[in-house]
Amino acid sequence: MDALRLPGRSQTTSLSTEATENGTRDIRSARPRKKNIEMPNTCPHFRISIHDPRSHRFEVTLQLPASDTETQLSLPAWIPGSYLIRDFAKHVHELRCDHAALRQIDKHTWILSSHTENAEVRYAVHAFDRSVRTAYLDHLRGFFNGSSLFLQVEDASEYTIEITAPSDPACVNWVLATSLSPVKTDMKGFGHYQANNYLDLIDHPVELGTLLRQSFTAANHPHELVLSGAHPDTDLDRICTDLSAICATEIDLWGELPLQRPYIFLTALTKEGYGGLEHTHSCALLFKRDGLPRIGEPELSDDYRDFLALCAHEYFHLWNVKRLKPAEFSPPDLSHEIWTRQLWLFEGVTSYYDELLLLRSKRIDATSYLEMLARALTRYQRTPGRQKQDLETSSLEAWTKFYQQEAHSPNYIVSYYLKGAIVAWLLDLHLRQHSSVTLDDVLRAVWKRYGNDAQGLPECAWEQIAAEVSGLDLSGFFAQTIRSTEELDLASVLQTFGIQYRLRPAHNSKDRGGRLNQATADSPKSWIGARWADHNGKSVAQFVELGGPAQRAGLAHGDELVALNHQKASADGLEAELKRSASGSIQLSVFREDQLLHLDVITTDPPLDTWELGLDPELDKQNPTAVTYRRAWLGE
Repeated sequence: MDALRLPGRSQTTSLSTEATENGTRDIRSARPRKKNIEMPNTCPHFRISIHDPRSHRFEVTLQLPASDTETQLSLPAWIPGSYLIRDFAKHVHELRCDHAALRQIDKHTWILSSHTENAEVRYAVHAFDRSVRTAYLDHLRGFFNGSSLFLQVEDASEYTIEITAPSDPACVNWVLATSLSPVKTDMKGFGHYQANNYLDLIDHPVELGTLLRQSFTAANHPHELVLSGAHPDTDLDRICTDLSAICATEIDLWGELPLQRPYIFLTALTKEGYGGLEHTHSCALLFKRDGLPRIGEPELSDDYRDFLALCAHEYFHLWNVKRLKPAEFSPPDLSHEIWTRQLWLFEGVTSYYDELLLLRSKRIDATSYLEMLARALTRYQRTPGRQKQDLETSSLEAWTKFYQQEAHSPNYIVSYYLKGAIVAWLLDLHLRQHSSVTLDDVLRAVWKRYGNDAQGLPECAWEQIAAEVSGLDLSGFFAQTIRSTEELDLASVLQTFGIQYRLRPAHNSKDRGGRLNQATADSPKSWIGARWADHNGKSVAQFVELGGPAQRAGLAHGDELVALNHQKASADGLEAELKRSASGSIQLSVFREDQLLHLDVITTDPPLDTWELGLDPELDKQNPTAVTYRRAWLGE
């Protein structure tokens, strides 16, 4: 751990407005900064410039020392933590070189000829993707992951980076936030940084713009919250207090914090957004601007609860992904897909804990936690693909199926995040019921054995450790939950742990399940197995369930609903009809492209696909054993 500490919580401000007579005052988090150090000329050196942010272009210069051999330069095809071939090189333009010849040999690889003097490679990167995985630039904000901008130089063991302040007057108040190791930077964070190797170079996203920043500590370690695009009255004190509690709870769970520098939550706020990507000393987050609390708003909204769970999820990856990882990813080959059956362990287990940690850190109560669990069970119950794809296969096929979903995908696949979280929950409760250990103990044992192992976890190692720690034969449990498509026995587990539940039909298209007996709307009397979306005022079939009434009648994704039983209709009108009428026959008239089709649909009873969970106040008298289990699990 660095000896430096962040300044106190009172230093909350927007750097765009904090100024003195002599210029902008440095109120950034304290970071190690070495003064008067010359940048080495024996390693590749990048300079990142912003000349015209409205063109959405980062200008990149790569300086290379003289070499008597050819040098290979390449960009990754994917970014660690997101399992999709993104081909970042497709955004590289105007690549050229001085003092050496440069030839391209495939979509993301170039060969630089030998050169007797220093060479300079220059190129532009188009950046207009608002996600956390690539790069974005306009006159309001800049962001990039190194995998989008930095060419990997063959055999290079160290890199230096210079990020210059934009020259555009609209960006005069911009500052820079990153977990890159600084060497010599100015008050706003622009200047020189360094990285130990290429994986380190691309593991520190960079946020640029007018930022709100606040420091906090967890387990005596410095952390920072950075918000881009926030409302000026966003309650930073409350958010940092909540994050401090969550981070401290996670550190206590794992038993140690593997950080050597401050950790940063880099958060871009937009009108509608959700996402996160983990890094070794930071995370990049995307969230809805109005989802964060304002000063003077004490209530805990569903949106803010989701934000805290997102932060808890990415922070959990400090251990479970960034240090503990599949052997296949140690180290990752970023030029092509890497196949593993273990993703459910790293994303699913993390997804189980991200909401549970809100409860343990006392950010929510047991009723709120059970509401979140019920909504997860509802999403799972509404996924037909759970009966066709097992959890290991879901992990293996993430590259081609989960990350490249089409309209029919829910019929054939199940999310390794979602089912993985449910399986982790079932395993935790199974261990609590049949042994003296919990899933926490398994995680700590895995961490102790593999946390510092650069080779990563071999297949089945995690399962073997779980069996060793618990003393149980878990082969049957894993065979059913991760290697088969058998239905999970959720109801019996809920009963064993004293959770009252109700499984019912959905009330309407917005019904997500949740708290027991909270919903009061009537359930529909019939069902056709289709979900609709509004496109420019038209009701269009978004998903058609395989084997459902609508699919059997011929409805397809993209069909536009125009009439119901010869009367003009929309999705809302169809929903109202299904609420009124018992199972029977209806006729849907739809346009498929420019052809009018009349479909006779035989409706059926609606499925039981919506979970409600709650605490039973009478259970203490009826089943004290279940209450004991429940209280140990939920910390009541």
